[in-house]
Amino acid sequence: MEKNTNLGIVIGIVLVSFLSYINNKTPFVNSLQGFIQDVFVSPKNIIYDLGKNNEQNLSEVEKYNKELEQKLIDYENLKKDNEAFRSQFDSDLTPIKSELTGVENSTVTIDNLIPARVIGTKGRVNNPDKLIIDKGEDDGVEMGAGVVFEKNLVGKIGRISKKYSVVILPLNRDFSTVGKTLEGNAQGIVQGEDGLTLFDRVLITDQLIQGDLILTKGDVMEGGVGISPGLVVGKIIEVNKGDSNPFQEAQVKSLVDYSKLNLVFVIGKIK
Repeated sequence: MEKNTNLGIVIGIVLVSFLSYINNKTPFVNSLQGFIQDVFVSPKNIIYDLGKNNEQNLSEVEKYNKELEQKLIDYENLKKDNEAFRSQFDSDLTPIKSELTGVENSTVTIDNLIPARVIGTKGRVNNPDKLIIDKGEDDGVEMGAGVVFEKNLVGKIGRISKKYSVVILPLNRDFSTVGKTLEGNAQGIVQGEDGLTLFDRVLITDQLIQGDLILTKGDVMEGGVGISPGLVVGKIIEVNKGDSNPFQEAQVKSLVDYSKLNLVFVIGKIK
């Protein structure tokens, strides 16, 4: 019975196709042909619409996931910034703790620190000698201003625009400032050289001890802009003396990893 039914359907389709071929303009044939097309085409359209809706839904889900990921990234960045702010305030720059440096420093206050996000670096990836920050003239940043993180000297402003600035790190040849040792008060010049920080031009009669801290002596210009005294440049990791040289030098390593800094603080005008 089922075979006869199927055979009848096939014969009917063949007959309609034959009649359509003979006279495609016959109203009855056109109507029947339209009915058959509707029977087969409508499910196809439904399936297409369902697929299209699924694609749209999937696209919306992907868009939502991307927005959620960006919010998570923004949250993590905000959390890191808050930790950096808290760390900077806890470092008590005013005055820098005397038990660490032996120096009372009243020139740097929270009020004249300008927070800036690090948005780029120059030099080696793991050992940059310049940082690019998102603060400039419009934010009160000035040429030659010191840049710090907690109690540590990060560098000084070497180039500036209205919205951005370049920080010259103590690893850069263009960096120099006056420094001194914590133990013995030996004085010299802190300067960069090919990715290293040197404490140079120190009298041979002064004592340089490996592990001793190098601090800034103070390098503030008449306008009140510059590097404050008592900031930590780093610690001595190697001492070099020449037999006939009246001066000696030491290699200094910073206590902070410049390549991992996300937020720094520019010292505003010192009053």
